[in-house]
Amino acid sequence: KPSCFFSENRTKGFVLLGMYFNKEMDCAMKPWKLETKRALAYAENGYFEEAVSLLTQGIAYNPEVSKALVKVYARQGHYLQALELLSAVSKKELVQTEELNLFALLYLHSGNPDQAEELLQSSLKRNPQNPQTHSYLGNVYYQQGKLTHAIESYEMALYFQPNLPDILYNLASIYEQRGEYEQAYERFRTLLKRNPLDSEVCIQLGTLAG
Repeated sequence: KPSCFFSENRTKGFVLLGMYFNKEMDCAMKPWKLETKRALAYAENGYFEEAVSLLTQGIAYNPEVSKALVKVYARQGHYLQALELLSAVSKKELVQTEELNLFALLYLHSGNPDQAEELLQSSLKRNPQNPQTHSYLGNVYYQQGKLTHAIESYEMALYFQPNLPDILYNLASIYEQRGEYEQAYERFRTLLKRNPLDSEVCIQLGTLAG
């Protein structure tokens, strides 16, 4: 009887172990690229809990899932959580330009513009033609009140990727602050061509024209 008892429990153990490995295999084989897109769509529509829950399941199986979760945390305003997770990811693999820029953005929103600037300068050394890096650096300078440097960075971003609406708006606002109304007017007019129904830009143009 003792031997039968042992055999029965051993069989149950193998069944449970098999169930565990099957579950792990199901998770590992899941199409995480599609699941990640689905989670980001949840986040874009404000369903953050669902997005975090879905992405948390796949962290162990795909580093891209972790990066997506970083973006979800950032959208929620949980910048410290995002930084902590991104730091963990960067220890496991080579940090790419996109991750450096994301690090910088998180530092900027966490109240560390100097750290953000340092990372973005490093990112530019890797890829000096990346418009996102130039635009983020412009944001850092804008927040620090370094308007001349902000203009230079924004103009570089537009050089590599023309007509970025956020950059055009920031440039127009800076030029207006500096009293360079013709430059501001040109940037606002470009924005209006892209979106003729933008009432805020219409008001700004009317103010400058008057």
